[in-house]
Amino acid sequence: TGFHHEAGFDGTGYYMPATTIRVANFQLSNITLGSGSDFAEWENGRRLGEFGPVMLEFNDMSSPMRTTEVGQGHTVNVRVLPTAYSVDSRTISFAGTAPGVGPVVLHAFLDAAVLRRAIGGDVIQTPVAHGTLLIGERRFENVAFTYFAGD
Repeated sequence: TGFHHEAGFDGTGYYMPATTIRVANFQLSNITLGSGSDFAEWENGRRLGEFGPVMLEFNDMSSPMRTTEVGQGHTVNVRVLPTAYSVDSRTISFAGTAPGVGPVVLHAFLDAAVLRRAIGGDVIQTPVAHGTLLIGERRFENVAFTYFAGD
């Protein structure tokens, strides 16, 4: 319950599923962690529409494709914003819900050494996080996530 993050921990970036995670038409695209100031604003009640300091983004695989500046992508994407989270240098715990996707709960353990290397600029495909993800009634065990800093 509530919103908590470890002061000083910076895991800003995108955590990409190492395998396909899909429920019905919705496929997990990424978990996004914002900056320390994003966490502070959210925890102080300043919420910015479709952005949360921790959120999961799903692609609706049944939606039409479009060409963007980074290539092909689906036209319908759903962001699951937090109803609760706890983020620190060891774990990401998240609960949220979104229309179409339903309730989502994540509990992942971070590999601090691998994450530091990835954030430092090493291009690695070694997972930086492992955990359990619940999407609606579906439970995904031992899910793994790699790190992408973003463009």
